[in-house]
Amino acid sequence: MKKLFFGITLVFLALFCISNLAIAKEQNYGFYESDKGAEYKEFRHNIFGFSVDIPNNWIFGVVTKDNIPVVLLYPEGLNTGRFSSDYETIEIGEIPLKEKVSLADAKKYTLDGMRLGHQNYEIINESQKMLQSGKECIWFLAKWPSKTGFDIYEYVFFIDSDDQVRTVAVRTTFDIKNRKAFYDQIIESFNSFQKSNYQ
Repeated sequence: MKKLFFGITLVFLALFCISNLAIAKEQNYGFYESDKGAEYKEFRHNIFGFSVDIPNNWIFGVVTKDNIPVVLLYPEGLNTGRFSSDYETIEIGEIPLKEKVSLADAKKYTLDGMRLGHQNYEIINESQKMLQSGKECIWFLAKWPSKTGFDIYEYVFFIDSDDQVRTVAVRTTFDIKNRKAFYDQIIESFNSFQKSNYQ
């Protein structure tokens, strides 16, 4: 009888663990082991519908820009409210239109807004590519002078997704030539998926 009771207890415990594992994958967000090794973690946000590998010392916040929520990734301890010599963030969002737009239109829509908001907004480079996930994207690299005296580099990707064009935008005061490879490996790990229904 003790063996039977013990066996039933083990079965219930196993079922409980499996059901909790399924619930964990449906959390709003989570951090998981990264394929990039111990210095990185996979960040998955189910409400926004994406995953990306970020350094272990980076954290995230959700901010609103022009009434549109975006995810902001940045090194722990960084004051994201003021440009500084070590400023670097990665913003993840989507083009906020009801109808899906082309990558070229998404880029034009964004550039028009950037040029209105910043004087001397200079495009340094632009191109298109395919990410490791198989998603098509176009990108541009731009620079503009901030009021605090720093040159701000913006490295912006427009990534095709099932529901809408997703955006991944690096904003930094670091010399982009020295950090581009670092940002590229983070951007390459970006993958979008169906958003959760409980927003």
